[in-house]
Amino acid sequence: MFDFNVKKAVSFTMLLLLLSVPSFGREMTFLPVYDNLLYYASADESTGDTVYPASYNGVGKSRDYSMNEFWVYESIFWFDLSSINGKKIKSARLILSPAVLAGDPEDAYNNTYYEIRVVAELWDPRTVTINNAPAYYTGYYVPFNVPTSTVPVSLNVTDAVKYWADGTYPNYGFRLRDGGTYLPDRSFVWSTMFGSQEKKGTVPPELVVTIEDGGGSVVSTVIVPLLLLQ
Repeated sequence: MFDFNVKKAVSFTMLLLLLSVPSFGREMTFLPVYDNLLYYASADESTGDTVYPASYNGVGKSRDYSMNEFWVYESIFWFDLSSINGKKIKSARLILSPAVLAGDPEDAYNNTYYEIRVVAELWDPRTVTINNAPAYYTGYYVPFNVPTSTVPVSLNVTDAVKYWADGTYPNYGFRLRDGGTYLPDRSFVWSTMFGSQEKKGTVPPELVVTIEDGGGSVVSTVIVPLLLLQ
C-alpha cells in the first residue's frame, strides 16, 4: 500500500492524459474468384488437357500398383486483392478446409507433404490444365503436413501478400501441389480434397488479411482526477 503524507486537500481538478495504444489492425477475409483443379490420370491421357473448374481443390498423388495406374492432383486459385493495394500488411493467412481426407492419411503424412506456391504467370480459369499450368516462383513456398483430420489448415502467406500489396510482384494467385518427388511405392491414396467455391457443402479457401491502420497505434484520451494539495 502506498502511504501518502497529505496535509490537507483543498480542491480537485482533472488531468488529461494521452495514451498511445497499439492498433491490432483491420481484418479482411477474401474468397477466391477462381479455383480450379489440375488433374492427370495415367489411364487417360486426355485428363491432362481437361479443364476442371467445378471440382474439389485436390492435391497429392495416388497409385494402384496392381493396375500400374496413378493419379496426380494439384489446384490453383486467385483472390481479387485490389482493395488492399498500397496498404501496409500486418499478416496474411491462407485457410484450407479438408473435405475428403487421403485414403491412407497416416502413410501419406509419413511419406510426403503438400505445399503452397506463388504463381508467377497469368492464367485463364477457362483454359488452365495440369499440362499448361503457369510457372511458380521456386524461391518461395509454404510446406505443410498431409491432414489427418478435417480441422482447417492455416498457412502463413504474409510475405507473398505483402509483395502483392506493395506492387513488388503481380498477384497471379496460389498453386497447391504435392511437394514429394515420387509416387507411392504401393497401392496408396496420398491425395486430399479441400473445399472449393463450386462444391456445395464444403468450405472454399479463405485468405484472411490483417491491415495496419494508420501508424500502427491509436491515441486514447483518459481523464484522471488530480488532487491539489495545500
